[in-house]
Amino acid sequence: MKLTSHFSLEELTTTNNKALASKNLKEAKANLTLMEDLALFAEQVRAFINVPMVITSGFRCEELNKAVGGVKTSQHRFFRAIDFIPKGMDLDECFSRLKMSNLVYGQLIKEHSGSSAWIHVSMGDKRENLIYKDGKYTKVL
Repeated sequence: MKLTSHFSLEELTTTNNKALASKNLKEAKANLTLMEDLALFAEQVRAFINVPMVITSGFRCEELNKAVGGVKTSQHRFFRAIDFIPKGMDLDECFSRLKMSNLVYGQLIKEHSGSSAWIHVSMGDKRENLIYKDGKYTKVL
């Protein structure tokens, strides 16, 4: 189901956890207005970086969030965060562009876990910039 011109419901509820995928999608469908808000936020992010994005995580129901090791207060649980990899752009450049933009966001995090890396950005207006690596968060200006 298309939510905006670039993002679908399925894309913003994506998970590799097959056991919880249908539960996650069902909860998202029950909250379509919040999913549409998340898709519109993703569109704003995409507009600033001006390249397609591969969403690696969007909304997560409570069980999925727990299964992936997310904290109870994760903005993913509340339809307010996306994790993504920009297509055709270096992660450092993407992080820098978003950090320098006038996009209203809560947290912008360049995350590293093992050999994987991605950008996390949440809705809000705190404008906190972080790098997460080796289990530690470091604030950056």
